[in-house]
Formats: sequence, structure tokens, C-alpha cells
Amino acid sequence: LYAFLSLTIVRMVPVAIAMWRSHARPQTLGFLGWFGPRGLASIVFALILIEESQLPAEETIVLAVYLTVGLSVLVHGISAAPGAADAHVRVVFQWLEGNEGSEALAAARAALEDVGTDPRLHLAHGLALQELRRWTEAAEALGHVRPEAGDLFVPARVALADVLSRAGRHAEAERALA
Repeated sequence: LYAFLSLTIVRMVPVAIAMWRSHARPQTLGFLGWFGPRGLASIVFALILIEESQLPAEETIVLAVYLTVGLSVLVHGISAAPGAADAHVRVVFQWLEGNEGSEALAAARAALEDVGTDPRLHLAHGLALQELRRWTEAAEALGHVRPEAGDLFVPARVALADVLSRAGRHAEAERALA
């Protein structure tokens, strides 16, 4: 229970309080509260506490710290990829909104290398290529968005049909919408 509370409330509430006047977005506060440093600092603090005091429950303290740090590594490792994908997608779309296709493409490619196969990244990659009028490459990127992508599948298929049509591949464009 302590490990769970340390990873959530015990960490997130003080971060939110410390950042109160910064006018940071809630997403930023959540990110800092979730991924902020805690592993090595917690272990060093526990060792100092144990060496400098004569607490009766030293083994329990050490066990709680190690469990919290271990759980932190596991949970943050699992949650890092989706969080990174979200950040990458936002960056790509910010570049696209500013009509900066080259920057969007560079960001999308970096995201695919960093995070991997998230369908949102394939959609963003395809849209960046579409912005640059690189129809064949855009079609390939958009083709990676599969039906399992849920709500992204239909917009990806519409973009794919547009790209194929602009590339003169009209029959394929019709099949993409079927």
C-alpha cells in the first residue's frame, strides 16, 4: 500500500503544490508528478536515515524503500512508451498546424524510431509526408494504420485514399475507402 501511495498521491500532490503558480498545464503537472526523480534519492535517504538513527523497524523501512523503487521502475517503464508516443504525436501535429512539413516529418521519423509501432505515429508520419506531397511514401506510412487502431482507422483510410488519388492510383484509392 505504501509503495502504491508513494507512486501516486505522496508524489503528485507535492509536485502540484510546488508548481501551483507556474501556470503549467495539467498534463505537464501530471507528467512531472508521475515521472519525477525518486529512485536513487529514496535509497540514499533511507541509508542515511538508518545510519544516523536507531529506529526499531530498520528492516521494514529498507524493504518499503526497495519495494517502492522496484515498483517505480516497473510501472514507469511500462507507462513510458505511451506517454512518449503522446508527446511525439503532439509535436508532429504542432509542426503540421504551422505548415512545417519538413519539421513534422523529422519529428515523426524520430518518434517511430523512439517509440515504435503506435498507430498514431504512423498516421502522423503519413500526414507529414502528405503535407510534403510525397504521395508514395505517404501511402506506405498510412497503410500501416490497421483496423485495430480503432478511431484512427477511418481518418487514416480517408487520408490514404486522398494520397493514392493524388498519385494517380485511383483504383487503389477506391479500395482504401471500401
